[in-house]
Amino acid sequence: MYDSEGLPLSLAEARKVARQLSSRYLELHAEGKDLAEVLERERQEAARRNNSEPDEDSRARTFGALMETYVRELQSAGKASADDVENTVENHIAPHIAIWQKPAAELSLDDCLEILEPLTTSGKLTTARKVRAYIRRAYALALRSRTSAQASGYRQFGIDHNPAADVATIEGASKPRERHLSLGELQALWRRISLPDEPAGPLLRAHLLLGGQRLAQLRRATIDDIADGQLTLWDRKGKRQQPRRHMVPVLLEAQMAIDEMRGANMGPYLFTFTHGESPADPSRVGKLIRKLSARMLTEGELAAPFSLGDLRRTVETRLAAAGLHSDTLAQLQSHGLSGVQWRHYNRHDYYAEKLSALTTLRNLMTSYSEHKTKS
Repeated sequence: MYDSEGLPLSLAEARKVARQLSSRYLELHAEGKDLAEVLERERQEAARRNNSEPDEDSRARTFGALMETYVRELQSAGKASADDVENTVENHIAPHIAIWQKPAAELSLDDCLEILEPLTTSGKLTTARKVRAYIRRAYALALRSRTSAQASGYRQFGIDHNPAADVATIEGASKPRERHLSLGELQALWRRISLPDEPAGPLLRAHLLLGGQRLAQLRRATIDDIADGQLTLWDRKGKRQQPRRHMVPVLLEAQMAIDEMRGANMGPYLFTFTHGESPADPSRVGKLIRKLSARMLTEGELAAPFSLGDLRRTVETRLAAAGLHSDTLAQLQSHGLSGVQWRHYNRHDYYAEKLSALTTLRNLMTSYSEHKTKS
């Protein structure tokens, strides 16, 4: 396999191109279109638009270059969404070669729709919503660079409009999940993950005993982040420029689960499948949870499957049912804290309240009285 200049691709580059083409093929197939014909039309269109070889400066101002700049900015800021944005851009935007190579300042509403329609037609509404949001955000940052001294990396693109701003919202793409485990289901799960042969056991025990924190934060945590009975996490979620420090009390059982994950090698990472040498792979976590959920469903221990996000929701729901105040729950899971009161005035550390909440949660999970899966 060769690149546009006739040079051979590396194995990693070839695999990346293959993934892009595979994703594009499935999307076009759902529309009844032929991938080879579409690629040929795009090649001819690109050739017509570039009668002469574009100079390096022109290539640096393409739509593709703009999206790559956006990805790099997220990575530099340590945003948890960076990997997802990069994968989405590579698999669902970059394969539209003619549009990808178009000058960013000339991108139109029709171009955006051409990227989105294969996704909506094939029922990938959530992916379409993400693509729309990422393009819109990249152009919003480029527009802001015209008046901001902090976004100079986008100024070269000469953007004076946001073509994605007029794209209608993708209906049905962001339906909130409601699944949470009943008390009986949660206790059944705890019994399962306490067994020595459960692959996801230590990770899920620690996840629950730490209050259902976001995996993106937990997998970044290292041994240096845990001291004096507390774990320091850094909340990079949202548009904040500086991550927010988030302190979580560590119960003895949570520390034991962390030690079990790290094992004898004692690598730096706390949430790990490699004894601390590398952080836990989210795809492997998801796969293990799906298998565990399926086994529990077969055994009648669950009313429905669950995901890691459902466990985070379960923690808040079960603690709310136990009578804990919403302010304590917000502090425990670090959400809803962007208001003026939280950012500028409330300086209470909530350590005692968080510790009490986690102790309550542990007691709920480890009370092995018989419960039905309904609750």
